Formats: sequence, structure tokens, C-alpha cells
Amino acid sequence: MKKIKSPYQRVKEWRERNPDKIKAQRTVFVNLRNGKLKKAKCLCGKRKVEAHHEDYFKPLDVIWLCKGCHIEADKNRRARFSTVLLDTVL
Repeated sequence: MKKIKSPYQRVKEWRERNPDKIKAQRTVFVNLRNGKLKKAKCLCGKRKVEAHHEDYFKPLDVIWLCKGCHIEADKNRRARFSTVLLDTVL
């Protein structure tokens, strides 16, 4: 029988699998707090935004997107990544 993991355990495992994402998120947070990075409006015009990274190894290279646009951007990135993987296999 599969053991049910607590939310804490799932978050802990995600952090262990994604150290580059954690580092990029912390870098954005620290630079926002210190005033070195400023939020901008989303492309759709909304002001409540999140930092979207196309490349986690460029942590300050972000696009400011609202939640809805951020979800769409992540879907598009996953689709592009899947296409690249299929092209390399075929």
C-alpha cells in the first residue's frame, strides 16, 4: 500500500528536486526587498503579478505575469520542452 505523504514532506521533496528554482525565487525575493528589482504590470495589464523565469540560471531575468498568464506561460514552456525531447528521440 502506498504511504500518504504529508504536505510538509511533499514540499521538502520538491525543494530537494528543484534547488535551481529555489535559488532563483530567493534571489528575486531578496532583490525586491532591497529595491534592486521592481515589479511591472502583466502583459494583460493586471498589477497583481508573479515573477516568471524562462531560465532559472538567470534569476533576475524575469517576466512579470499575473497568475492566469503565468499558468499559460508554464504550459507553453512545457509543450516546447516536450517537442524538443520528441525531436531528439526521433
